[in-house]
Amino acid sequence: MRRTWLIVLVACFAGIGCEEHASPPPSSSSSPPVIHAERVTVERLSLPASIEVTGVVMAKTRATLAPKIGGLVRSVTVREGDRVRKGKPVVRLDDAEIGAHVARAKAVLDNARIQYERMQGLYREDSVAKQELDNAERAFRVAKAQYRAAVLRLQDTVIHSPLDGYVTERSIEPGEFAGPGQPLLTVEDPNSLQFHLHVPEQHATSLERGRKLSLIIDALAFSQQDTSITGTIVELVPASDPATHTVLVKLDLPRIPGLRSGMFGRGFLVGEPRSTLAVPLTSLVYRHDLTGVYVVGPDSGVRLRWVKTGRQMNGTIEILSGLNEGEYILRDASKGIDGAKWAQPESTSSRISPDRTTDAS
Repeated sequence: MRRTWLIVLVACFAGIGCEEHASPPPSSSSSPPVIHAERVTVERLSLPASIEVTGVVMAKTRATLAPKIGGLVRSVTVREGDRVRKGKPVVRLDDAEIGAHVARAKAVLDNARIQYERMQGLYREDSVAKQELDNAERAFRVAKAQYRAAVLRLQDTVIHSPLDGYVTERSIEPGEFAGPGQPLLTVEDPNSLQFHLHVPEQHATSLERGRKLSLIIDALAFSQQDTSITGTIVELVPASDPATHTVLVKLDLPRIPGLRSGMFGRGFLVGEPRSTLAVPLTSLVYRHDLTGVYVVGPDSGVRLRWVKTGRQMNGTIEILSGLNEGEYILRDASKGIDGAKWAQPESTSSRISPDRTTDAS
């Protein structure tokens, strides 16, 4: 019985040893994937020199409403975004005290008028001297002027819109005190917009009225595909800002849906052409805040490389750093795999220019 158990145990161990010996070792190496994609050569193109300056869209017709006199605000009839007509009352100040002054001035005027008329009658009867009549007339005129001033002061407690437009800013609420000249509301006409550019002094000398400039309003990208518009220079401020060393240039803008005052934009001043590296827009890959391209090395290895880009023009984009002239990159970044091997597709590799091609090496 003991011999039988020994034979069984030996057989089991022998089986286990054979099974472990029969299992092949896992493979530790694998070949990189191969991608068949078109590559292009990084080359220099002649692009017009462009100087980018920033600016903002402003309403050509714009009014900031402020009281001539100080007082507590009794009511504000509009809010931001409301449309107003010219002459509409929008803010009312408390007029109780001024109203009392008007009533007092009216009483003084009535009394002066009665006294003046009485003196006229007595003078015709030769009962008073000419000096007394003159004094009564003078007092009447002073009382009349004081009454008119009080009425005008009362009218100043009501602020009217000076133009047709929309309320773009409200900085006062009922119950607050408004001082003389304090901005309360801003009304703008959205039908007449301008673009205000702050151009460096050295580049402003070449600008003149009537010249057209290319502008890009980034906010329009959410409402339409084309964010570029053309503005016409209508005003060049003759004085330079001593703090920023820039000159204010104002451009008239066409009427475009979605364009509003306050939008940020960029203007481009075109200069002499210059040579620069450029690649197709389709070759770019974006990851977070980084921009890169897939570079095909001499060993056909594909590597993702980060680059710094510049201006866009005609389907290409300027490369400021990260690439060298003559290097190969994938034309279509969507086909790129970092670490893959590149293989020639059915079509030959080409340069950026459609009329210039090179054979694949």
